[in-house]
Amino acid sequence: MRGTASIRTATRWWCCSIALAVMGCTTTQQYYLPSNDQPRLSTDLMRDRGHNIVRAECPRLLGVRQLATGVAHIRVDVGADGAVRRAMIAHSSGDERMDEIFGGLAAQLKVDPPPNVTGETIPGTLKLGYSCSPTAGTITVEGVTWTG
Repeated sequence: MRGTASIRTATRWWCCSIALAVMGCTTTQQYYLPSNDQPRLSTDLMRDRGHNIVRAECPRLLGVRQLATGVAHIRVDVGADGAVRRAMIAHSSGDERMDEIFGGLAAQLKVDPPPNVTGETIPGTLKLGYSCSPTAGTITVEGVTWTG
């Protein structure tokens, strides 16, 4: 009887470890939606706003380093009118706060949609980057690449 109890205990623990492994593998996606209170941004306006924000964030990003850089890849769903309907960080810049800033900026973007749009939204990817030094901070914007 003792051997059977040991097997059941081992089986029970084995099942629990699988359950814990599965629960530990779940992910959460965060989407950024446009604000109706804010105007839509062209790529140039987004770059201008981004420059000011990055300059304000540079002291935090630098800390004691001489250089801080990062690039985020942002998936965007763009409507037939060119307005971004939602944005999602597909690849992090390496800094959670900068990802939030980039996601918010991307959600306000309005671009020229590709010709012959047939669906409600067109998927695309946008690359936004930042670079900070002790004397300067800047943002880089690579326009939307259509993926659909």
